[in-house]
Amino acid sequence: MKSEKIKKRTHRRTIQISLTIMPVCLLLIFGIVSGLLYVREINRQISRSLEITALQLKQRCDEILEQTAQVYGELLKEEDIRRILCGKLPGMSSYSYIRDVIGRLGGPDYLKNYISGFSYLNLEHEWVLSNRGMYTFSELNNQEEIDRMLDDELILQNWKRKFWLNGTDMEQDKSRCHVPLAGLSYIILEPLISSPIQGALVVNMNTDTMFRSIYRPESGYELLIYDANGDAVYTTAPDLTASAGELLEDITPSAGQDFRKSGMKFYGMVSPSTGCFYLAACRPADFGSLMAGFAVIFGLLMLAAMILALFVRRAYERIYRPVSQLISQTQRLNSENTEITDEFLYLQQNLSRLYQDNSEMEQRLESHIGQLTELLMRRLLGGEIGEAEILNQQKQLGIRSRNCYAMISVTLKGGERSNMESMLLLIAGSIPGEILQMMLMPPYWNGTEILFLAGADKENEISSGVEEFLVKLEEYIVMRTGYSVRAAVSNVYYHLTRTNHAYYECLEARKCEAVYYADVADRKEIRVIYNINLEKQLAEAIGSGDLDKSCSLFEEFMEWLMKSNARLYEQSMILYRMLTTILTAANNAGISVNEVFQDARHNVYQGLYKLYHPEEIREYFIGEVIKPVIHALNNTRSGAADQVWNRIVALIQENEGDITLAECADILGYHPGYIWRVMKSRADMTFADYLLSYKLDLAKKLLEETDMSVADIAARLHYNSPQNFIRFFSKMEKTTPGKYRTLHGKIRETEGEPQK
Repeated sequence: MKSEKIKKRTHRRTIQISLTIMPVCLLLIFGIVSGLLYVREINRQISRSLEITALQLKQRCDEILEQTAQVYGELLKEEDIRRILCGKLPGMSSYSYIRDVIGRLGGPDYLKNYISGFSYLNLEHEWVLSNRGMYTFSELNNQEEIDRMLDDELILQNWKRKFWLNGTDMEQDKSRCHVPLAGLSYIILEPLISSPIQGALVVNMNTDTMFRSIYRPESGYELLIYDANGDAVYTTAPDLTASAGELLEDITPSAGQDFRKSGMKFYGMVSPSTGCFYLAACRPADFGSLMAGFAVIFGLLMLAAMILALFVRRAYERIYRPVSQLISQTQRLNSENTEITDEFLYLQQNLSRLYQDNSEMEQRLESHIGQLTELLMRRLLGGEIGEAEILNQQKQLGIRSRNCYAMISVTLKGGERSNMESMLLLIAGSIPGEILQMMLMPPYWNGTEILFLAGADKENEISSGVEEFLVKLEEYIVMRTGYSVRAAVSNVYYHLTRTNHAYYECLEARKCEAVYYADVADRKEIRVIYNINLEKQLAEAIGSGDLDKSCSLFEEFMEWLMKSNARLYEQSMILYRMLTTILTAANNAGISVNEVFQDARHNVYQGLYKLYHPEEIREYFIGEVIKPVIHALNNTRSGAADQVWNRIVALIQENEGDITLAECADILGYHPGYIWRVMKSRADMTFADYLLSYKLDLAKKLLEETDMSVADIAARLHYNSPQNFIRFFSKMEKTTPGKYRTLHGKIRETEGEPQK
């Protein structure tokens, strides 16, 4: 193909002039304007960064403090804890209960790092229980500090019974009989609404660990925290404590406040729940370093502009070269041989066609987004996808990331199952968009229910949004189908990797006939008594190879399990125990589980883990476990039982009856139960009875055909003494060995005489 001649009209000259003038002009304008904008932008960024830092500090501290207050408020309501704390000083007989109470008052795992200890003062009976031990008021060495804490006008008037105490000015005392009040402590006085005070709980916060987890020195900002009285609780800059404390009066609870003082920038916020003040500060040195950096960068840019202006006349050919190469490649791709009069117009036309092709590909991809989204939901429910892959899938499918999520399960009531399943499928594809505004993904139908994944940035938003969604959805379904709705909502969770756990919570809520799983979690735990008798019957049925009886017993087992009050995790443990029982019964019957499930990919435990609905579990156990096990068991017995019988007989003969059932099973490589059943089916006697019969026949033979003494015969048959052998022989034959030999010899002589 001949190379194309491109008419060089005005484009190349325009490029040359533009490359010469535009960079210099733009950089000059930039130098003039940037000086003004940069300073303002620095202030804006610093203010914004301070605001974010103060907000993060407030949120993290409030989260820890509020969780601490909530947890210990709930703990003091528990009857078993109050029984110990509100009574008299317990004795050593209650040691286990006291140890349990101390462990629970030490705080849950997610708060243990932030709590250094606790002390409960029983003011009525004058004794103290703490993480350091238990002692009476007479041993207490800071009684005056406790009295000053309780001698508060608001406390005496019943207005102040839960409060945070800032004791940063107090000295630390780690002695056993000391109630620590140094640092930050949370106080709960009992009772909450009446006098006199009968008890006081003091929870000591580990402020060093707490604030170390929040403060990041590399941020370059200083953090200051004050209590509701304006006293400093924590600071990274002690020299700023006094000046920053003067700003607290100007901070309003409704919003944060930006301040300047002594050449420094401050941003302060106040917590409505705890009353604490949170401030972030930026030192003047940070401004100077930023301005110096700006001056250096601006100077380098101006130097680059001058160098570019000097060499641009020679460089424009190289700059234009990619355009020429792009035109050549475009011509080769299009197999064209036409004259080009305007190179940019030619490229524009081809790019437009490329854009059209790309749009067609995007449309094809959009047609498959529904299937890809459904696949993502299925993998989330199965717990088969990690966090990195989830983020990648969200980006590809256009699914927004949120801070909070909730799973919603919806089924229908009042109809046949087949009709409801088809109705659910119809509903899943026809729900109006205004109802699904809060949902991150389209409704997912799994055959028996519709699943919705809700998302929001805050917990209160997702709670109110879910309630509004359920009301609208129920109105729509009732109007569309006439069926009533049964919904189940999981707890709020924060990572999509926990979607499968949220689905379990929906199933648990529906099983307990509740809408919200939170209501189920608050109920009293009910202990399930396992049906051992039914398990034993099923194991015996499988061991005997009775398929019909095994299936019937498992149906009865599933019916019992569904009627029990077991929660989902308890049901899972019960099902795993039953699965283990079935496999153990198969092994006891003489077959290997590896022989039944030869495919390495077929893991019966993993297969059970992915099932949720009772019908699926029932079909899996019967079709994938019980039937294959019994089929393999019957095949093994019908084909190998005779061979095993012959090997058992040969082994007994080789050892002349001196062998046990366990030794025989170990040599042959079978379970003793299987050997016992083979003996029973072939000889209609137990292994022990067969050994006795064999020894008796061998003894008779030796008495009849040899002249061995009774003692020698007893030794050969491995009896400890001739008397034991004589006792055994007499019991079985009703005569002694000597008489048997005499009688048998007479019979032989009589039988051997010729007839007259």
